[in-house]
Amino acid sequence: MSRTSLAVGIIFLVAAVFLTALARPAVNAQNQAKADPAVVIPDAKKVAMIRFFAGGIFPDGLYDKRRVFELKLSKEKQIKPVLGWLKGLDWDRSKAEDIKQLRIVARLIITATIDITKKDKTSQLFEIQPDHIIQGDNRWKIDRKKLKKLDAIVQGSR
Repeated sequence: MSRTSLAVGIIFLVAAVFLTALARPAVNAQNQAKADPAVVIPDAKKVAMIRFFAGGIFPDGLYDKRRVFELKLSKEKQIKPVLGWLKGLDWDRSKAEDIKQLRIVARLIITATIDITKKDKTSQLFEIQPDHIIQGDNRWKIDRKKLKKLDAIVQGSR
């Protein structure tokens, strides 16, 4: 191959790379797609019922037998605040901790559960620990202030 052919080939290659780069849309904060969340919280209109169970140590881990209760929320005005609380959490996959191997140990420190039953009869179970929330085989760190907010929501529904 002659030097001229090699030079022409390199020019075509550089031009192709340059044109490909121009054809791709620019990625910036405005048009960058949001991360795919690991958990999708349903809209209130699709939910038939939310069952909330607190085992006496919710939200702060200190046992109080008066704090053992179960709520069944079926009205949209009762359901919306709980779903809003769940939607306010960061369900980013990269922040999830895989707990498949710790599942038995994780169940020992569940302080409350939120069981969402949708109108299509499917359900989602969330298990709350003093500083985490579990859905499926993943758990996410959660701020205790957010747990206090959830406590206020459910106490308002009692």
